[in-house]
Amino acid sequence: MTAMNFVQQALLAGIAATVALDLWQLLVQQVFRVPATNWAMVGRWFSHLPRRTVRHQAIGEAEPVQFETATGWIAHYLVGLGYAVVYLILVGPLLGTGPSLATAFGFGVISVVVPWFFMQPCVGLGVMARKAPKPGVVRAHSFSSHVAFGVGLYVPALICILDSLTGEAPGTETIRYGQRVDVLSLPAADIMTSAEGLAWVGPRGFGYDLDFITLHPESS
Repeated sequence: MTAMNFVQQALLAGIAATVALDLWQLLVQQVFRVPATNWAMVGRWFSHLPRRTVRHQAIGEAEPVQFETATGWIAHYLVGLGYAVVYLILVGPLLGTGPSLATAFGFGVISVVVPWFFMQPCVGLGVMARKAPKPGVVRAHSFSSHVAFGVGLYVPALICILDSLTGEAPGTETIRYGQRVDVLSLPAADIMTSAEGLAWVGPRGFGYDLDFITLHPESS
């Protein structure tokens, strides 16, 4: 894999995973009435770093900063891209396995140590949100969000585009209008297409009144 292809794969995986996290939090907010992450507070925390303030007693009581909401959202996606780079290095040069649902899921689970043991203490919630009014809810919210992020890392690996003439996989920078390509769909893990799995990741899990239609009936 060239450096350019690695960067493109990291961008695609990072954005897809962060969007998956955002969609999951939106679903949790609609179903369980648990608020999504307030990215303005994350932006406030990042904006106070140049002032050499890393830990806050309560980030909500810290001095508000101009454009903190935009800063929070930008930081959110940049951090997501950073996670994707770390994941791809782990499954590429270090392990040599390539992306898989198992490694992506595991990475998502492990990555929750960052909010539990770093971010939450820094914004005044304490380790694993022990100072929050409902610490169990905050922990579960962080854990499930990072699992959703991990699964999202694997999504780009399910889509393969091959040049119709050569059979080679073109890089994103070479795809152009009018190019003849074949799009391959790879089957998801059985657990994702089970009734229980579809209740969470199927069309209705995201509010669409549509039935899931598999492209791989032989694997169902």
